[in-house]
Amino acid sequence: MYLLAYCIVLDDGSATLPRQGVLSTKVDVVGESGLSALCSEMERSSISANNFQQAALEFHRVLREVFAQTAVVPFRFPTWLSPEEMSAHLQKESLRYKTFLVEHADHVQMEVRVMRQESAIQKGTTGSEHLRARAAQLRKVNEQASEIKNLVGDNALQWREQETPDGVRLYALVSRASIEDFREKLKRASLPVTGPWPATEFFN
Repeated sequence: MYLLAYCIVLDDGSATLPRQGVLSTKVDVVGESGLSALCSEMERSSISANNFQQAALEFHRVLREVFAQTAVVPFRFPTWLSPEEMSAHLQKESLRYKTFLVEHADHVQMEVRVMRQESAIQKGTTGSEHLRARAAQLRKVNEQASEIKNLVGDNALQWREQETPDGVRLYALVSRASIEDFREKLKRASLPVTGPWPATEFFN
């Protein structure tokens, strides 16, 4: 029997844990080194192509319920570990996990995407002209990213950036108390924002 791993939290009793997990399984806890790993004991074959989508939705429901109360280190779905592997993992990574969960106990991650505006490349355009056009697009994306950061101001404690094929994705570290202010500022600028999510981009 394996454990389907949901997430890791501090073993401090600050969160009320869900009772029901994926496919009506019981949510159990593996405790080690001041940490609690939420998991469900089940056969790996219990999740199949027929119920994968349902299981994934239920998995993320468990994460949302816990994350609404406290900081979490989420596992990818599905992550399977034996009880012995889970305990060993918590022992090995306990310092990193506890440092992150303590430092970011009241923080969440908000995400904003800045899309590159594709310009029409005329027939006969040379390679150097194409590169200049792409460079201009990148400058525009970077200018928009800077404008977003200035617009949000103190509502973002830190930023991370990730280049994507169609632009850049901005990750903002935000306190839970500032979530609505962060959303409202971007809403007035007609900029789409997603979150809150666990602050995994700030996990070192």
